[in-house]
Amino acid sequence: MACDAREPPADRFLLRAAGVVGTTNASRRTAMRISRKLLALAGAVVMLAALTSAAAARNYSVSETRMTATFSRVEFSGGFGVNRCNVTVSGVMHARTIPKVLESLVGLITEASVGGCETGSATILTETLPWHGRYAGFTGTLPNINSTNFKVSGVSFQIREPIFAITCLATSTAASPATGLWTREAGGRITSVGMGGTIPTNCGRGGTLNGRSSSITAVTLTLI
Repeated sequence: MACDAREPPADRFLLRAAGVVGTTNASRRTAMRISRKLLALAGAVVMLAALTSAAAARNYSVSETRMTATFSRVEFSGGFGVNRCNVTVSGVMHARTIPKVLESLVGLITEASVGGCETGSATILTETLPWHGRYAGFTGTLPNINSTNFKVSGVSFQIREPIFAITCLATSTAASPATGLWTREAGGRITSVGMGGTIPTNCGRGGTLNGRSSSITAVTLTLI
């Protein structure tokens, strides 16, 4: 029996691909159902393979192991007022390959300095360096990562709040770490570094750290 002219071209293509030519209408309908199911199965296999490949990416790769970030304004705020200062931070990764494993040690903050303050004052306690950074996850959906997060313990600095000139010592801990965030564009380039976290102080309450870099070393982060 010749092909039914009423059959959509796509259906006729599937039937020819399956070798179904000149059969009864009932046989053609059965073959059509089977062909569609096989096509759907093939699509599912391709999608699963793509997702599996993304999920299998267990590591990051960085183009540079050393990075410097300059922050034109970092705020440390709490019940003692708001300190606003210019800060520069430098660090080094332990290797070009970073394991995508929560809490794994990935690098060190080796240098930090305060350039000047709009309000209040701050001093980095450099004798506490280096500060240890741990991997804390990412935002986005694999393989399109929007940002990579880190936790930093041991960050220590002294502030002189702007209202009553009270001096407070702030130190991040494993339980209350400072946080770092690398914002990543689609091509993998790190576009900015953010810092945050609630840091304990000896002034009776913690303070909130907040800042985003104004310039950074050129670094690319890719999944491998």
